[in-house]
Amino acid sequence: MIRRVQESTSTRLPTPNTDRAVATTSRPSLNLGAELASPDSTLSVAIGNAEGTRTVSGGRTAAYAGHRDPGNGARNTGTFSYQLQQGGAGSPAQADQVQLARFRAVQPQYEAAARNAGLDPKDPLLAAAFFDSWNQSPAMATEQNGFLDQLPRLAREGVTLENVTNARVRSWYEPSGRLNAPGLGNTEAGVRADQSRRMNAIADVLKARGLLDGAPATSDFSTPAPAAAAGFAGADLLRKGSTGPEVTRLQEFLNARGASPALSVDGDFGENTERAVRAFQRSQRLAEDGVVGPGTRAALSTTSTNGTINDTGLHPSTLDTAGYRPTFEIRPGSTGPKVKELKQAMKDAGFYQGVVNDQMGPDGLAALKKAKEALKLGGAPDIAGDFTLAKIQRAATENAQGVVTAGNYSVDANNPALKALATGRLQGDEPGYCVRATLNNMERLGVRQPEATGMDAGNNPRGGMVQMVRNFGWKSLPLAGAREQTIKSPYGTIKANVIPAADYERLARDGKIPSGAVVFQTRHDTWNTTSDRSRGFDMGIARDGGRTLFNYANMGGPMVYGAETQSVVVLVPGDALRAN
Repeated sequence: MIRRVQESTSTRLPTPNTDRAVATTSRPSLNLGAELASPDSTLSVAIGNAEGTRTVSGGRTAAYAGHRDPGNGARNTGTFSYQLQQGGAGSPAQADQVQLARFRAVQPQYEAAARNAGLDPKDPLLAAAFFDSWNQSPAMATEQNGFLDQLPRLAREGVTLENVTNARVRSWYEPSGRLNAPGLGNTEAGVRADQSRRMNAIADVLKARGLLDGAPATSDFSTPAPAAAAGFAGADLLRKGSTGPEVTRLQEFLNARGASPALSVDGDFGENTERAVRAFQRSQRLAEDGVVGPGTRAALSTTSTNGTINDTGLHPSTLDTAGYRPTFEIRPGSTGPKVKELKQAMKDAGFYQGVVNDQMGPDGLAALKKAKEALKLGGAPDIAGDFTLAKIQRAATENAQGVVTAGNYSVDANNPALKALATGRLQGDEPGYCVRATLNNMERLGVRQPEATGMDAGNNPRGGMVQMVRNFGWKSLPLAGAREQTIKSPYGTIKANVIPAADYERLARDGKIPSGAVVFQTRHDTWNTTSDRSRGFDMGIARDGGRTLFNYANMGGPMVYGAETQSVVVLVPGDALRAN
């Protein structure tokens, strides 16, 4: 388990609102009393699948018997990866009973909060999300701004897999707006990847037991590999922290296929083994996640042993793709986790703006065609396999940098987000509250905006810039005179095109700044100063070609600080950019 802060013994019970109707879904209800009494209940298995200790069907993985905690290095054991005593003493069964008792102790707090928000605490998706959150980090689940505090918003948005995942991501932010997830890299991307993985694992169990619509992802796109039965066979996932004879055989297979440096065959899935797995996955154009599932097992069983896996992940089989056979193919009408993975990559790369789900419909196919054309990928325009997914994922990574390279481009004024900010009615705020006013206007006009840019985190306008680039795909324009610079903030680091104030003002007064762009200005000589926290940085929405800037009010011109302004960054939605 990864704990955000020390575990709290407080029981902050909200007062139930007995006048509020409880929202219901079409999902069957759970008997929480029974669920929290057994380590083999649906709820327990769902959490175990998120922890990597239980399979979708309820079987026990190698990690169930004991594994190292990735956060603090202590020994975890049992379904819930509980550290029974310091040093990990005690049996897995004992650990399960202790953790179940702790779940039952926090159950009244969860039920009261859910009912107070108008939600059904017996909803299987909601209940599994909460108890898994608490299992991962009690603070993230119950303390201020934690998962329980996200329930009112969740009630408004609806208890769906996507919305619950988003609520869990938000819960890792402290009230000040500071992300507090050192075990997950202290980046929203790291938190989101972890929370998405856990919620998808939970959803697989609920789907398998008829408590959530859809088929379990583990049954889709897995590679039927009869050769694997005679080679590296097995049903359970192996990942960092797994131990046992299956890991020993994995290490032997990796060594036989040229792992460099050679692995110690000790049955302990540590960093070196994970690195070798990732290198092998790269060499076979598999998803490079370091987890050994059906596709990786099949590839290990069928790949010849005369190649070499090295630090670059190159393998002789990658040099000639004529005989390459993908481990999956996404076609019109395909469903499953690979479809969702492709859609997310296309969205991150700026090719797709629809809902990220596991169904390949017309919008997804149109985006795939656009992506393959833009990236000059061969093959049928409506089919994607390992190679196409990897290329789009790489484009998404490059897109996340937020930098548009200088060259011929145009900005689409009809882009929905840009048009909304350019033409919608903007509301003012208290003097000095530029960030709050800008984000409120974005939210009111239906444009996705950062969740938190708190003053306590420091430099909140830059925090807004970083989140817009990293989380929502905005890009900085390479206006005439701009130079690429690194922008640091408590929310991460990006690269941005920074233009001197005089050059920006000249362009703005000529009406050459896209209306609706979000503009950031500083009166410091560097964007990375920590001398006075948020002071000296500002953000606002460009209007009339940049001739005016609106933050907490209409500034009456393009500059906030006048002659004191040193430099400017102009952001537009990534999908508003068009290559000429």
